[in-house]
Parts: sequence; C-alpha cells; structure tokens
Amino acid sequence: MDEQSARARAAAIQWVARILAVALLMAAPPAAGTFLDRRWQTSWLTPVGVALGLIAGIGYLVAITRNGDRDKKEKE
Repeated sequence: MDEQSARARAAAIQWVARILAVALLMAAPPAAGTFLDRRWQTSWLTPVGVALGLIAGIGYLVAITRNGDRDKKEKE
C-alpha cells in the first residue's frame, strides 16, 4: 500500500469515527429518556432527551466542521 492510499484510508476511518460519534450523541439521550420514562412512568424525559441529543449532535458537527476548516488553512 502506498503512502497516498494509506492517507486516504486514515482520513476515511477518521470520518467514520466522527459520524459514529454524532450518531451516538444524537441517539443516546432519547434512548435514555425512553428508558427512564418507562422505568419511572413519566412522559417528559424522552422529549428532553431528543432535545439534548439534537443540541449535542449539532454542537459536535459545528465543532468538527470548524476544526476541519482550521486544518485546511494550516496546510495552505
């Protein structure tokens, strides 16, 4: 495997990790809210979990986008 191919593979693996992190950030709070709603017989924790997951996911996406822009500027 040549150096260019290795770099491309490393970049792809980094993006897969980032996407999985976003998915986990967006899915875990609603799942936890649903679990707690069933356990405590409430109905408000799932919507709170959805809101928190959405905020966390979007915040993380903004952060990795900004870091990617900085990396590109540093390489130039």
